Amino acid sequence: MFSGWLVWALLASLVWGVGQVVAKKGLNLFTPLAFNFLFVPFDLLIYIPLALLLGADPSRITLFDLLLTIFTLTTYVLYSYVISMGELSLTGTIISSYPLSTMFFSVALLGEKLTMNQFIFILLIILGVVLIGLPEKLKGLKVEGWFGLAIITALLIGFGDFLAKIVIGRIGVANYFLIYGISYLPGLMISLALDKKGRRIPKISLKDWVSALIGASMVTGAGIFFFIALSKGPASLVAPVASSYTALTVILALIFLKEKLRKIQAFGVLLVVLGIILIGS
Repeated sequence: MFSGWLVWALLASLVWGVGQVVAKKGLNLFTPLAFNFLFVPFDLLIYIPLALLLGADPSRITLFDLLLTIFTLTTYVLYSYVISMGELSLTGTIISSYPLSTMFFSVALLGEKLTMNQFIFILLIILGVVLIGLPEKLKGLKVEGWFGLAIITALLIGFGDFLAKIVIGRIGVANYFLIYGISYLPGLMISLALDKKGRRIPKISLKDWVSALIGASMVTGAGIFFFIALSKGPASLVAPVASSYTALTVILALIFLKEKLRKIQAFGVLLVVLGIILIGS
């Protein structure tokens, strides 16, 4: 029933969703800078050894590939800062629409073709993701500078995933893992130089540290599945399916964290599941 890329995209969504729940409390206590530095050891210890195990050939990697990957990783660093501005729920909701950007660039510039049915199914998934993250009360929310930044960030993250598809197509997924492991560092160095307030180490309990580290390792691992999916399928379909992890996150939070599931969130989960089933059918 499900094609190869879809299996990998769903695995990415599954691990991302579980990782978000595991790390939720701990990661919320980190500054954006500390949050990003938490992923560095996992990027180095997971991606680079895996790349070597898969037979990466550094001679195929060009400066162009490295620069594109650095841009992609820098958008992830930007995300952690923008998500901490303004109303968290609304900022996250806006940024969660990033697959629209990936879909646009992939269709317009890579020539990926979508049937009308696939286009509708993608919109179902993205609409569901947006509804899941929608704030409980929209009335009274102040729209300030962060609103525009959230829109720009969504565009950039989507464009970054589009670039990842290009680089993987050029050098293969094993070589992409190799440069991914080090491409996080330039963006972090810039934020380290500029964000003096964010350099503090969070004072959290050992339990929260453990959950944050486990969650961070899972999020890093999910990226592996995502990039494998990009190597096997169209980015215009992979990105929306992988972004559906928010549906799993709210379900797991309902079960294990005893969070409430609002009707609009339940409807969003239904749309996401329906969209995935229809794409895979």
